[in-house]
Amino acid sequence: MAMRTLLLTRPEKSAERFAARLSAAARSEVNVVISPLMRIEPTGAAWNRDVAAVIFSSVNGVTCAGSGDGRPAYCVGLQTAKAAKQANWQVLETAETARALIDLLALDPCKGPLVHLAGRHRRGDIAENLTQLGIQTRVLTLYDQHLQNLSADAIQALKLPTIAPLFSPRTAMQLARQDADLRQIHAIALSSPVAEALSSSFPGKCDTLSAPTGDLMLKAVEKLCLRTTIP
Repeated sequence: MAMRTLLLTRPEKSAERFAARLSAAARSEVNVVISPLMRIEPTGAAWNRDVAAVIFSSVNGVTCAGSGDGRPAYCVGLQTAKAAKQANWQVLETAETARALIDLLALDPCKGPLVHLAGRHRRGDIAENLTQLGIQTRVLTLYDQHLQNLSADAIQALKLPTIAPLFSPRTAMQLARQDADLRQIHAIALSSPVAEALSSSFPGKCDTLSAPTGDLMLKAVEKLCLRTTIP
């Protein structure tokens, strides 16, 4: 049987981290192809560090922010929190989603001001929602996410059955726009908005995780990798 494809379309460093977390058994069953549909570019924005705490909703935000020098941070996602700790931020709380973090802070509000160190394209309106709750929060755009197309090698790899984990609506939308044969793709969407962004014309199969977490995505991908065939 021909080797199947595991197509990773996250920004390169994020895709590499995800691939490294796969078990040896799963990796042996697929040809891992990294072809980012999004490129991260720092904006160079400087930020006033005189705040009560920062909010990170992605690993990219942590990377662009640099060392925390022990400053407090709130994080969305376990991988974001892990990256923040490694960058010497003091992680106060971690929530699975932006909405969950907003609800968490609403129950035990901290004294502001807070700053959400984020990308230009973001979901959840964290700063707006927290400010409405009386917790002064602003957004600082530390990076931009530029869309790009699949590489020639990735398009060639799509000729075989392909597993494609999708983590954001913009990435899903960009995949659906590709001038390539997408019929053999089995996509795994992090959330309903990600699945919806694939559009009704997507010719492949798409499953949606029960909760938008990196650990569940890893388990779902490994399960498909270890199947004899992809239905």
